[in-house]
Amino acid sequence: MTMNRDRVIREIRAARKHDRRIDLQEAVLRGADLRYLDLEDANLRGADLEGAILQCADLWGADLRGANLKEADLRAADLKEADLRCACLVGACFQAANLQEADLRTANLQHANLQRANLDGADLEGADLRETDFRCSRFDGNRSVRLDNLNVDDEMDGAG
Repeated sequence: MTMNRDRVIREIRAARKHDRRIDLQEAVLRGADLRYLDLEDANLRGADLEGAILQCADLWGADLRGANLKEADLRAADLKEADLRCACLVGACFQAANLQEADLRTANLQHANLQRANLDGADLEGADLRETDFRCSRFDGNRSVRLDNLNVDDEMDGAG
């Protein structure tokens, strides 16, 4: 189902009012402006968020498995403990995003921008990290991180 910002806000309000999880599974939100929205613990599994603007959005614990976030803007978004397994994150911008303890296993992060992102404890096992920009990112406590063929420099914190 195709949705715009107003429909998403109505779903958030209804979910909060009835004390239920926000359910946007398989929603079509291409290019939607969702900046600053509270989508904590939301079900966005399989959602199409290509080119969506999610700057400063709260996606803590959100289920984004298999979601399409190609070219999405997630600058300064909070994705702590988010499930991004098998997500398409090609060319997405995660500058200064919080990805602590996020599950990025088998996600496609080709050409993604993760400059200054916090990846402490994130699981990147099997993720496609070709041409991903990790400059100035935090990696303390990561599991299964390989830094082969990445766009990195000596300003990385804890990536050694």
